[in-house]
Amino acid sequence: MMSRTSRWVWLAILGTVLLLRFVALGHTPLAPDEAMSAMASLDAARGNGWPLSTSSPLLLNGNALLFLLFGSGDSTARWIPALAGVALVGVPYLWRRRLGEVGSWTASGLLALSALALFAARRVDGTLPGVLGAVLFLSCLILECDPDGLSQGMRAVLLGVGMVVGLLGGPAFYDVLLPGIVAFGFYLWMQRRPLRTLPLSDLWRPAVVGIALAVLSGAGFGLHGSGWSGIFEGLAAWLASWRVTSQQGLESLLVLALYEPATLLFAMVGLILAVKDRSPLHRMLAL
Repeated sequence: MMSRTSRWVWLAILGTVLLLRFVALGHTPLAPDEAMSAMASLDAARGNGWPLSTSSPLLLNGNALLFLLFGSGDSTARWIPALAGVALVGVPYLWRRRLGEVGSWTASGLLALSALALFAARRVDGTLPGVLGAVLFLSCLILECDPDGLSQGMRAVLLGVGMVVGLLGGPAFYDVLLPGIVAFGFYLWMQRRPLRTLPLSDLWRPAVVGIALAVLSGAGFGLHGSGWSGIFEGLAAWLASWRVTSQQGLESLLVLALYEPATLLFAMVGLILAVKDRSPLHRMLAL
């Protein structure tokens, strides 16, 4: 059972992330790329047709529904990324038995105060939904190996929601998912554990349900006939942007060093400790 101290810490983290993600969300006008995405959703909500393709069907259809229910606006257009940002900060809560209370608090705190995560959560962009989908999927996969972890029902929910949000979220889903699967394979190799021993037989149903819901959601549950291909559009956008020059890679490292010094410091310390530690889980998380 959660202690009173732990409960107050998690409530403080939740309050902080809600304030940072939602206060004055519509104060800054939409940037040109944000406006194009929001206008496509607004046209769909007004019945003026759907775009031929989009890198984030979740934003297209989700914002169309929000505009239909609550009216259009800069703030409303950013609700989905902001909600994804809040949910991402809550993911370490699921790992608290493996990371410990302090470790899970630290991870959530870093995510809540991350400048880059905050920037992505306050933009009409599919980055955070894609990242959230991949993290939920990988959490289900990794915690499936923990007999003392989440219940079977919770893991099924994580898998289903992760597939829907990730497949429709955007190209960032694959940026996180594929390295995560490689790290998970390394984790199994360190444990000398063959794939056939994994208790994954109960997850094929939620996987099928997740894919079906992603197809239906991408098609707007029948309102957007060609949207059934939405689950492939994020992959197509990811493949199209796969070429990264050395200059772009250097710029990304400089951005991380400038805006996320604390995260990089904790990552370096964690990497050093993971090399010294014999725990396969810690080494996998370091990757």
